[in-house]
Amino acid sequence: MPCGSCGAARRPLSGREVPEPMDILYLLIPVSLAIVFVIGVIFWWAISAGQFDELDHESRSVVRDEDAPPPP
Repeated sequence: MPCGSCGAARRPLSGREVPEPMDILYLLIPVSLAIVFVIGVIFWWAISAGQFDELDHESRSVVRDEDAPPPP
């Protein structure tokens, strides 16, 4: 089996045919698209659930002293 553009023969390992280097893309591209889709769904859920509303509320609650007695 010739090797890409160089024309050199590739030796099989232990009697099996050696896969072409670009064959892994048939696996990696669908897997990466599925991961991107899952991340997009999680991000869309977080937006619709209000996870990004009032981001500065928590930072103000740390500075605010709620243990002080109310003014008379």
